[in-house]
Amino acid sequence: MASPSSSTIKILQANLHHSQTATAQLRKWLEVQHTAIALIQEPWVRAGQIRGLSNLGDFCCRDQSAISIQQPALNMEITLASVYMPEAEEPPPYDLARLVNHCEREGKEVIIGTDSNAHHPLWGMDTHNDRGKTLFDYLFTTNLSLINTGSEPTFVTRRSQTIIDLTLASESVAELITGWHVSKEASCSDHRWIRFDLQVCIQETPPKRNPRNTDRATYTRTLSTKLAQLGDPTNYVDTEQIDEQVSYLTQSMIDSYQTACPETAYQKTPGKQPWWGAELERRRKQVRKTLNRAMNTCADEDWDDYKAAKSRYKKCIRFRSTRDGASSVVTSSPVNKQTG
Repeated sequence: MASPSSSTIKILQANLHHSQTATAQLRKWLEVQHTAIALIQEPWVRAGQIRGLSNLGDFCCRDQSAISIQQPALNMEITLASVYMPEAEEPPPYDLARLVNHCEREGKEVIIGTDSNAHHPLWGMDTHNDRGKTLFDYLFTTNLSLINTGSEPTFVTRRSQTIIDLTLASESVAELITGWHVSKEASCSDHRWIRFDLQVCIQETPPKRNPRNTDRATYTRTLSTKLAQLGDPTNYVDTEQIDEQVSYLTQSMIDSYQTACPETAYQKTPGKQPWWGAELERRRKQVRKTLNRAMNTCADEDWDDYKAAKSRYKKCIRFRSTRDGASSVVTSSPVNKQTG
């Protein structure tokens, strides 16, 4: 059995604002990642179903989902949760509090990515609102730490730049989080991407043999050579000689098979993106460029340029989605448990 090795899981926290374009941006990022988790709030929904993603774990309720990662080498189980806190409800949501209580009671670590809709100086705001004060008071009753650093806004519109998207983690797993930052990549949502890495131990997949790949000619040639060394069965005088020859025959067959079908290691292959092309890449870069300019100048004309660039990008994505089938329906499933 292969021993676990240190590795990094890339984590992206994103509020998609129910946008098809923002979903396409996220999907493009996921398709080139080999070990990644996305904590999503407000996914793109049409006809009562989540669209644009191939899978999403569903935990507990409409506004909360989670997965559990087993880490025996680190002697911990890590729950990662994506939570949306509706403005009409006082934070924290009931299901979030229940999840946090469960993790504390069972000794499980937890990482939470949330759109809190709350303002407070603790996470970089100049002022606070009632929601922020209530959430602030709640956090001090838990073992959760705030991972946010700096004062870079996570929610950006023409009239407002605020910090409402938070990353929370229990004490032990917080030490495994590195590189937390608000991404400058255009998310095509009012909410900007949050990215960070989680240091974990991953069980490497050992090399395996695939019988279907056996070279039969090599097997036959190798085994024939070995069998030529067997003695004449009519000359065997006792059971000991027979047992020796049977053992030789068995080992010869095994050795021949292993020669004709060598072990192969698991190969990571890049994600397939048949729906992505040069035009989409050009428009994506234009959206990012105009967004950065609008955030820096706060000028109405620059926000209009950003809106127009995003609109053109959205139309292009819709065209490619229809032509190449980029959009797919999500099937919901219970909490996933992944073994590291």
